[in-house]
Amino acid sequence: MARNQDFLIPFLDDIYLGMDIQTLKERVFGRKKGKPIRAFQQSLLDTLLPQLSVPHEKLLKEKALLPAALFDKPYEKYFMEIGYGAGEHLAYRTEEHPTFGYIGAEIFLNGTAALLKHIKDRTTYNLRLHNGDALSVLKALQDNSLDGIYILNPDPWPKRRHFDRRMVNKNNMEIFVRVLKPDGFLMMTTDVADLADWMGKHAEAHPQLVEATNPKNRAQMPENWRETRYEAWGKSEGRTQVYMVFTKKT
Repeated sequence: MARNQDFLIPFLDDIYLGMDIQTLKERVFGRKKGKPIRAFQQSLLDTLLPQLSVPHEKLLKEKALLPAALFDKPYEKYFMEIGYGAGEHLAYRTEEHPTFGYIGAEIFLNGTAALLKHIKDRTTYNLRLHNGDALSVLKALQDNSLDGIYILNPDPWPKRRHFDRRMVNKNNMEIFVRVLKPDGFLMMTTDVADLADWMGKHAEAHPQLVEATNPKNRAQMPENWRETRYEAWGKSEGRTQVYMVFTKKT
């Protein structure tokens, strides 16, 4: 997902932005739109996005929503990606696992347009999208309703006065754990050393989480992992990408 504008990269430009959401009214830190939307992208936003969007009325009541209620057929498992950026990971997951249902949340409109371009030629869609507040979806979900959560390369908010804007924090960690099923996982990645330490410590501090990855070798890419362009670019710049997976105790 999303990076502070100090970290923007050439090929994705303004797709990535920082986010931390406070209310259902979409009060966010960061921008919602970057470069002008092209006509083709706008056509996808106008036609395909409404078919895949999480209905607003589903988010009005806290702890009442089952993921299955968002789809037109049941799936074996349900996952959520918080801040899907340009959508590469979510597009890959949904194609590789057609029997699983995926929910994606991204505040940045350009990112959603990029994801729609990835999936536009499919005949069926095992994903639902929320172009807005990820916490609005999470707060609406019932307890123990997700099999996994992905938070991939979130905005590092490097300035200390902005640490409370980081997606991974004590309050949000409680929400993540609440909606995860027993044995469900929380996967977090970053190439910012300070943020890696921050996210790892917040997960380690939660009594219901246990690390599934080797804490001494978090730079090991998971098996069958599809590297995104952002990851590859960061590595080419000399940064170390880390991958952390924590599971909820049964």
